[in-house]
Amino acid sequence: MDFVKDLTGKTSDFCRWMSCASLASALWLASGYAKDVSGSSDHPALSRIAGSTIVVYEPKDQAEIRIPLERVVFDLQTQKFNAFKTISPSGRLIRILYALPAGSTPQAAAGYYENALRQANGEVLFSGAQDQLDNGNDRFVIQTYYGNLQERIYNLLLLNRENAYLAGKLNWNGRDLYVRVYTFANREGHGTNLVKKDRVGALVDIVEVGPAHPPTALVTSEQMASEINRTGRIALYGLYFDTNRTEIKSESKPTLEQIADLLKREPSLKLLVVGHTDNVGDFEPNRDLSQRRAESVANALVTGFGIPPDRLVPFGVSYAAPVSSNATAEGRSQNRRVELVRY
Repeated sequence: MDFVKDLTGKTSDFCRWMSCASLASALWLASGYAKDVSGSSDHPALSRIAGSTIVVYEPKDQAEIRIPLERVVFDLQTQKFNAFKTISPSGRLIRILYALPAGSTPQAAAGYYENALRQANGEVLFSGAQDQLDNGNDRFVIQTYYGNLQERIYNLLLLNRENAYLAGKLNWNGRDLYVRVYTFANREGHGTNLVKKDRVGALVDIVEVGPAHPPTALVTSEQMASEINRTGRIALYGLYFDTNRTEIKSESKPTLEQIADLLKREPSLKLLVVGHTDNVGDFEPNRDLSQRRAESVANALVTGFGIPPDRLVPFGVSYAAPVSSNATAEGRSQNRRVELVRY
């Protein structure tokens, strides 16, 4: 099992992750959390480093963040960024900026969160530090955070090359959580009271994937038939996938049952199963994603409910047919859908 760092930044050979719980609790209680900003708290899935203070706390009911999954490189010859993998989960966002205790280092802090993620049976999607993140000039910070942080926080991240980053995923109370942690030493001494000069900060973003509000009511086979007879199509939002994944989730079963009932009651009905995405990311990768999701729905109906495959044609259209503006998280959630179209 990995060792953890004590508050001096040195490795303690008696202090492992699980055996440190009582020590960490004592330090946590002794570290003066009256200084936390009003109304703030740790996310219950991921506790803070002992001795840290919450200096910024921003909960949002619905938001979307970009999570890089590999190094960011700017090609000086083409004057363009090389393509790099990202995911863009959306849902309830908790953003916390911690000021870490004296003696902390960015890499030790990132190691703490990586240990915490693994202890929660989570998955590390990408991690790195300094030149492992980009080829200079704040390119990682710009591509990750520009436009979606308070200016005072964003400016604090710039010009500090002593940094580390962790992206991960875990399941918490039956819900997928995506975690993005950026740790940095404020060597530049930017004019801010958030993290003092030569101290370390940890910016932690946690996204609870899913809509801000409960799913809409189940669409019955009778309602599907009525809408298809009226307009030739129906949009469904009860078919669920994880971000950037194509495996249909178990929560989709009630809607699949209603589609199967519709097809069994109307044996001459043939359907296009049309996958739609929002406009986050490039068109062609989204077209591939929407195609494979449509195929997953069709396959689930064939293998799980005995629907003849020649009655279903899966087809992905990427973000070619939005029903709402992609400028807002709410609009993007409406555009992520599966439509059944009579043919």
